[in-house]
Amino acid sequence: MGRIVVAFFMLLIVAIDVKAQSSKSIPYQAVLRNTVGLPLAEKDVKVKTTILDSNTNGTVLYMEDFQVKTNPFGLFTINLGMGSKLMGNYANINWGQNDKFLKVEIDTTNSGTGYIEMSVQQLSSVPFALYAAKAGSLELGKMPTITTDSIGSVNYRSALLFGNFLERGSKVVFAKGFCLSEHENPSEDDSVLLTSTSLGNYRFLLENLIPGKTYHIRAFASSAAGTAYGADLSFNTLSLKIPELRTDTILNVSLGSGLLQATVLEDGGTSITERGFVWAEHSLPSLNDSSKSISLNGNFAFTLQGLKGATTYYVRAYSKNAQGTAYGGVRSFTTNNYTLPSISTSAATGILYRQQKLQDKYKYLAMEQFPNVVFVTVYRISQRLQI
Repeated sequence: MGRIVVAFFMLLIVAIDVKAQSSKSIPYQAVLRNTVGLPLAEKDVKVKTTILDSNTNGTVLYMEDFQVKTNPFGLFTINLGMGSKLMGNYANINWGQNDKFLKVEIDTTNSGTGYIEMSVQQLSSVPFALYAAKAGSLELGKMPTITTDSIGSVNYRSALLFGNFLERGSKVVFAKGFCLSEHENPSEDDSVLLTSTSLGNYRFLLENLIPGKTYHIRAFASSAAGTAYGADLSFNTLSLKIPELRTDTILNVSLGSGLLQATVLEDGGTSITERGFVWAEHSLPSLNDSSKSISLNGNFAFTLQGLKGATTYYVRAYSKNAQGTAYGGVRSFTTNNYTLPSISTSAATGILYRQQKLQDKYKYLAMEQFPNVVFVTVYRISQRLQI
């Protein structure tokens, strides 16, 4: 493994893997990162490789170049011996004689004229001729160990993924997370969800999903030894639906009014566009009857006024979204009855007298009528004596 920082291009190149597969080609992988460690994802670059004999300054046996594009991790893969030949004959290389070294140069301008030498490293101490005779593969080390644990909190557009990174293996792990697709056994060729490379339990909040879809996930960890995957797990995001709401208890019922209340339980996965109450004197009111729309913020209430006395009303909350109209349960209440005021006449008491002289007679008047008061009238007439 080689590693070098090239300040001029602000690149960090990490040689990941050199693997002898046969005398015809040698797979090679490398990860491109910037100087703060972030991968150069989805980037077009040119790669030039040179196979040297005996040492890092040995005779050039073969030279070729490749046009590649990094993946979301900044990783690219080439097969030595299958690029565009620039010098030498790959088929004539005697892998069993002397050590072989690989020089790698990168051109991030993708022009073919801006190559910078990244590393020179020995391919392997195992004679490739011997390897080819055995038709086997070189041991690259122990793979990482990782499991896909579970999926939770599945909603309309999100889900929470759980994995467990148990062991790094014998090589440096450069990527870990989950692979996502709509088909079984997703891989790094599908959508990749990266997390830190720390050991232990880990999670990832997956968002921006499509409602009503089936998705598959697998935990993964990639190192120079290869990519290890956990088991395939699938889940279904919730399908969009009409809202759910509850018509709550009606309060403060009086002669001609009542306080209506409702609670929104769920929006159905899309925005609520209207809500309110409907009421009628029959048992199943709807928007075809009397209604009142209410502000869209939080739970809602409305004081219904101008009702008839001694009348039973039926009420339902309603709510609308793009999927349709939903109603809460029916509540009923009866307004109070009108009561006429009562009046009674009591026996007269405290009779009042007033004496008045009328010519030679006295008349005692004791009757006057004022508002809300009735006086009893008594007349008494007596003759005045002459002296």
